[in-house]
Order: sequence, then C-alpha cells, then structure tokens
Amino acid sequence: MNVESNLINFPLQLALYNQISMHAAQQEPTRNYFGDNCPAVSKTSALTIFSYFSNEDTYNASLVAKQWNEVAFDDELWQLE
Repeated sequence: MNVESNLINFPLQLALYNQISMHAAQQEPTRNYFGDNCPAVSKTSALTIFSYFSNEDTYNASLVAKQWNEVAFDDELWQLE
C-alpha cells in the first residue's frame, strides 16, 4: 500500500475538518508534518491520519521522515487503536 496516496485522500480531509472545527481557545499548535505543499496540521490531526494505517504502513511511514517517526511512535497513536 502506498503511504503517500493515503495521506492525500480522506484522512487528510478529515484531519483538516477536525482542525477547523476546534474551538479557537483550545486549538493546538500546528506543524508541517506532510511537507510544505500541504497545510500545517495539529498533532491530533496527524495522529488521526496515521490511525488509518496498518501496523506495517505505520512502520514504513516512520522511516520516511523524522516528523513522521515521531507521530508513528507516539503513545497516543497506539491508544487510538
């Protein structure tokens, strides 16, 4: 399964919707987890996207970039499953 194609589809749209719908006072800081061509998202949104991956896809994504590694091995991700 191509990890990058998953990022462009529904999970990214869902994460962006979740980020927009958050109350301004509770809004998390954002980072460019997915590159300069994609909008910055919160950690919660990145975790939501990664939650759609299989364990193998999560591991493979962790090898792509340092930021993805941080998300892939975040304790919160494994609590979502």
